[in-house]
Formats: sequence, structure tokens, C-alpha cells
Amino acid sequence: MPFHFTRYGRRVADSAEAIVYGESVRAIDKQEAALEALRARTGTLLAAASLATAFLGGQAFHAIGSPDTRSWVGTVAFVGVAVLAVGILWPWTWIFSTSPAVLIEDHIRVVPPTAPGELRLALARSLEKHWNENEAKLNWLYWAFRAASLSLVFEIVAWLIVLGG
Repeated sequence: MPFHFTRYGRRVADSAEAIVYGESVRAIDKQEAALEALRARTGTLLAAASLATAFLGGQAFHAIGSPDTRSWVGTVAFVGVAVLAVGILWPWTWIFSTSPAVLIEDHIRVVPPTAPGELRLALARSLEKHWNENEAKLNWLYWAFRAASLSLVFEIVAWLIVLGG
């Protein structure tokens, strides 16, 4: 067995391969959690932009009668938030695991079958490859979130300037 338990109930790896595999699983799990957190924050950001435009934008258009440059800035900023948020929330292809069918074909149904330690290392390499591919996309999504956040600030400031007269 590659793990044993301490008297406090914590799992401890018994081999270097198990340690490497455990760290690769932890890294990919944290990455998946980071993506879910980013998507949750993006939903909140989109809701805030929608509320700002609904309340402040509605009052601004009512106050000025017809659109002017200041109101267009607020509108364009809202569209920017919405487009960036959709880009973040889009169901891009993410890989957070390795296919059991591939593992069976490549490591179990071969002669001789891959040793457990070697299999853990192969899994760790596979998860690292997935982590690297995911991280490149995730970094772009973080930049899109930053841009959407700035667009929300511009949107609110634009509406307040219109309302301030």
C-alpha cells in the first residue's frame, strides 16, 4: 500500500512516487478550485454591472433625455464587462484528470503491466501536462477578469458623471 496513516489520521506517502503523485493531484485539484472561484466572482461582477446599468444607467438616460458621449462610455463599459464575463464563463475545454480507459490500455493491458510506482509517475506527468495546458488558459481568464473589473469601475464612474451633471 503506497500510503499509511499517522495516529492523527493523516495520510503519509510511503514512496517517492506516491509523494510526487500526491502533489500532482493536489496541484490539479487546486487549479480546478481556482477556476470555479474565478467563475463565481465573474458571475458576481456581471450581476453588479447589470445592476449598475439598470439603476444608474436608467436614471442617467432619464435625466439627459438622449444619449451623449458620457452615456455611451457607460454603455460601452457595460458591454465590455458583459463580453469579458461571457468569455470567462464560456465552457472552454479543461482537463483535470486522466482517462481510466487510456490508463488501462497503456499501463494495465500491456505485457508486462506497468509497476505501481511507474504508474504513479506516469499519472503525475500526465496531470502536470494537463495542469500546464489549463494554466495557460486560466492566466488569460485572470487578465479578462481584471479588464472586466476595470470596465465596471469605468461604467459606474461614467453613470455617476452623467447623473452629476
